[in-house]
Amino acid sequence: MYKIIILVFIVIVGGVLFWQYSDFFKDKVVDEQETILVGALLDITGDWSSLGESSKIALNIAVTDINDYFSSIDSKKRIEIIIKDTKGNPEKALEELKLLKEKGVMTVIGPQSSSEVKAVKNYADQNNILIISQGSTAHSLAYPNDNVFRFVTDDVYEGKAVADLMNKDGIKAIIPIWRDDAGNGGLHDAVTSSFEDRGGIALDGQKYDPDTKDFKEIIEKLNLIAEEVISEQGADSVAIYLAAFNEVINIFNEASKYSNLSQVKWYGSNGVALSSALIDNTEAVEFAIKTEYPCPINAEGDTDDYNQIKERVSQELNKSPETYSMAAYDALWVIAESYSNIDDANDFEVFKSEFIKQANSYTGITGSTALNEAGDRMFWKYDFWAIKEIDGNFKWQIII
Repeated sequence: MYKIIILVFIVIVGGVLFWQYSDFFKDKVVDEQETILVGALLDITGDWSSLGESSKIALNIAVTDINDYFSSIDSKKRIEIIIKDTKGNPEKALEELKLLKEKGVMTVIGPQSSSEVKAVKNYADQNNILIISQGSTAHSLAYPNDNVFRFVTDDVYEGKAVADLMNKDGIKAIIPIWRDDAGNGGLHDAVTSSFEDRGGIALDGQKYDPDTKDFKEIIEKLNLIAEEVISEQGADSVAIYLAAFNEVINIFNEASKYSNLSQVKWYGSNGVALSSALIDNTEAVEFAIKTEYPCPINAEGDTDDYNQIKERVSQELNKSPETYSMAAYDALWVIAESYSNIDDANDFEVFKSEFIKQANSYTGITGSTALNEAGDRMFWKYDFWAIKEIDGNFKWQIII
């Protein structure tokens, strides 16, 4: 009888001790893990929210995949991402970067627009923060030896691609209209320069402030320019080049009122390619279809891995994601590989050197991430997308 009592006592005491110390041992395991904090500055609610939304989903998927990989190789490292909404505002991007710095973050994916990258560049350079943008293309930001890296090709390449398409389509004269910021201004310069190199005529056109909401006066001026050029060249030889973000909706709604602007072809930029906001606006999307409006963006991958990640993002996003968001997925993997190959995660210069080494040798779902001397992606082809009506629904489709 005493033996039974003693045995029960031992079981009870053992259970109490296990319950008391299980959290201790669990905490000890957690403590042994090395958490790698990575920041993400994304435009979730601003004028380029389509890319911000898809990048957010792609990065969360990457976190899961990377941590599963770390677990499979018995690594104690784990990736944790802190996502901040910049609203596409340069000042907000800098403010959020400073808050990430306070949390100990020294590696950030984004911001996605060139105007935001321009705003955070000096702070990142002065405070040992690595910026890896998945959307900034402005050639004016192609500085060697700084802390800004971009996993997309710069606008010089996009300018050539757009000019080649215009030339193929028989366009003789273009009238540009562009958002006055670093990225879209760079695209304007790249497209007009490349078009003129091919013998075309690029008129002065119209630029507008990023805060513009009412485009009536701007479109009126654009229409007058178009009227004159059409009389000289013919409507089939004249086109409008638009470098913009979601304000394309207001521009198209206003432009649809003018016959001159409705009878010429329009060409777009990466900032609108695959925009869900444009598809959701009936009047604007009908104008886009009428004027054809091909928009370039870096090409989709052709591997099973790319298609699998794209499908996972699409299921949550309910549409095809921009390829730039797939570049964000690859960027996080390169970051993870870089941290895995250094002993001291807090040594910025060692990490930066390893990041460059990994990027130059890594082949991800978007292909080679090799960088040029300015830290920008060296190679990536372009697809052109346009909106088509299919069974009563508007959808972006690759046309070239």
